[in-house]
Amino acid sequence: MHVMMATNRTRRIWTAIAGLLLIILVLLAHQFLPSQVSDLAHQLIRSLHGPGFGLVALIIMMLTRDPDRPLVGYVKAAAFSILLAGVAEASQILGPREAQISDFLTDALGILGFLVTAAVLDRGVRSTIGKPRTVLLALVGIPALVLTLMPTLWLSYALVQRSQSVPQLLSFDEAWEQTYSSGQDAGLEIIPAPDGWPEGSGNIARL
Repeated sequence: MHVMMATNRTRRIWTAIAGLLLIILVLLAHQFLPSQVSDLAHQLIRSLHGPGFGLVALIIMMLTRDPDRPLVGYVKAAAFSILLAGVAEASQILGPREAQISDFLTDALGILGFLVTAAVLDRGVRSTIGKPRTVLLALVGIPALVLTLMPTLWLSYALVQRSQSVPQLLSFDEAWEQTYSSGQDAGLEIIPAPDGWPEGSGNIARL
């Protein structure tokens, strides 16, 4: 009995240490802003809000999960992650980055998508809530997960494609170029090239 109590106490201490380190890392990440970063790279960094907090929520869930009450761990992880997202966003008010409600909502979507999808795959949760509720969770969680991951995947693809296209900067022929071909307070319009234009694609842009 004494050995079991000591083991549980040690586990709680390490869980608390891991949780504290996770909080510190999240807050530090929200103060990080690379200098002279391109607009596309800046968009990619910002798109990590959803997937990042989704992973944070999963880590918290694994740290606090009780095998006897698996669903409780997901609820606790969701509540704590949402609270941490709010604190982290507020911490940007005094830092180099800008606090935005849209980023907080993206955080919440990532938390929802990752946790609900993980719950659907969790046998303990499925046996607790039954098949109809599992299907309902899947209909909510999987689309949320896709919406969370798609911007990061798309912007990562665009960043790789742009690097491979150098020295060409813009051809206005590829959909991924639209991620970095807009101007501030101006719309970019693709128009037919005039007669005699040296490039073969036939597309140019007017800003």
